Amino acid sequence: MPDPVYFLECDHGKAGRDFTGDREWTRRNVADFVVSGEKGKVVKVLEACEDEHRLADITEDIARDIADRFYADREPVPYELQNFLHAHLGVTSTRNLVLAA
Repeated sequence: MPDPVYFLECDHGKAGRDFTGDREWTRRNVADFVVSGEKGKVVKVLEACEDEHRLADITEDIARDIADRFYADREPVPYELQNFLHAHLGVTSTRNLVLAA
């Protein structure tokens, strides 16, 4: 069974939006890109499973992975990331996180 391929929809403000992806990315890499902002402001994460002919929106799952990571490490969540987590998990789900000012 081949590994899934991940795609990010990124918002670049006035420059517009685009999708980027790579067969070498792992789910962990994708979460790291969202946290770092390296690929831009991520608004959606898609997972393509070629053998199943399936494309799934896993944005909420990635948001939960990120929230779990920050909760476990008790690290403050950067302000820019707070909006992503609130948008995809809701304020109630993120209330136990340490939020950076």
